[in-house]
Amino acid sequence: MSALPWLFVFYLLSLTTSIAGMELFSGLIFFTVLFAYHKKKGSLPQLVIPRSLFFIALGLITAAILSGLLNPDYSLKDLRYIIGEQRWLLLLFFISIGLVALEKRWKQGLQVLTYLGLALSLYSIVQAFTGIDIVRSAPYAIDGTRGLGLWRAKGFFSNTMTYSYTFGFILCLLTGVLLYTPFREKKQWGLYLLTTTAIGSSLFFTWTRGVWLALAGGLLVALIYKSRKQAVVALASCSILFTLIFSLSPTFRNSIDSITDSKYASNIERLSIWKAHWEMFLDSPIIGKGYRLQSRYLPEYYEKLGIQSEFISHAHNNFLQFLAGTGLTGFLFYVAFSLGCLIYAHKLFLKIPKEDHLHKGWIVGVLAALVTFHLGGMTEASFVDGEVRHMLVFTLATLFAVGYKYDPPKLSAP
Repeated sequence: MSALPWLFVFYLLSLTTSIAGMELFSGLIFFTVLFAYHKKKGSLPQLVIPRSLFFIALGLITAAILSGLLNPDYSLKDLRYIIGEQRWLLLLFFISIGLVALEKRWKQGLQVLTYLGLALSLYSIVQAFTGIDIVRSAPYAIDGTRGLGLWRAKGFFSNTMTYSYTFGFILCLLTGVLLYTPFREKKQWGLYLLTTTAIGSSLFFTWTRGVWLALAGGLLVALIYKSRKQAVVALASCSILFTLIFSLSPTFRNSIDSITDSKYASNIERLSIWKAHWEMFLDSPIIGKGYRLQSRYLPEYYEKLGIQSEFISHAHNNFLQFLAGTGLTGFLFYVAFSLGCLIYAHKLFLKIPKEDHLHKGWIVGVLAALVTFHLGGMTEASFVDGEVRHMLVFTLATLFAVGYKYDPPKLSAP
């Protein structure tokens, strides 16, 4: 277990930069904790995830696996892929145990995440104005940049959407901590303010409409938990800021206007995708067309619906993704797990003493992050994005680790 702190440091680094690193270091954490779990029985908790949520998650992955097993169109290779995609629950199980074992180092981990968020968001802002990408040679330009010479910030990821949701999580988590850090701790308070400002600015330069709207909802939730009066003031201030930016920035104005533009290419593609996935659900309402693999049926459904499109993709909606892929069975487990985590986080927030600013703020950040994830999931199938799902697993693991500290034994197994 002596290597575990460093494995988590590298996992945090990977969460902000590389899917390959996420897979590598989460795997190493898994095996390290698994080895210690059996070698030091009694010194580690048997289960950190609340039992009810654990069994709901088991139901979800079972539904996903059955969606492949009961579909005669899928090969053994397809089934292996579907089963492999369910490893997120194993990672959640062991990462949460690892975090409990490292409770005394949580503050150090927060510092690492904060400095990573600051450095990489500043890099992304520079990237937005210069197009510099030190990892990939081709700049990631806005469509024609509308004459402004801007690029869509994406950090070290290959996709700006991945950067948007990953750093959206980090922004929410650190905003929660910022809100509950006493102003007298000026150095830490200033660091959190600087980092959240930098991350928020970098997310503006992703020009990702769905993330903007989702973050507005998630951060508003964080402010409401802290103070309803502050939430009203912040909402009014943001409304004024929004109006100014909308008036002064043609790029921002075009991005907002495009949300309701029925002729906008991205909107047309999403509507076509949604219609096709909804039709898949109607044809296979119980077990779906197969988790993560239903997109191979899109040409057939485009033809059936008379849709002229060659756009092949996931559902661009987490809920439709599960409805079409796993039917009502998987969808209901997904909704139950999602709501269960939100309810658990809310109850945990109420149990944490006011004096524990760090954990209270972190849980508010978790709530904001989960709300952002689910709101954003209305226009993007973020659960099937490997990098974003890793960030979700880490966020939930921290939730359950803090919960293990404060929950009575009946909620978290000893």
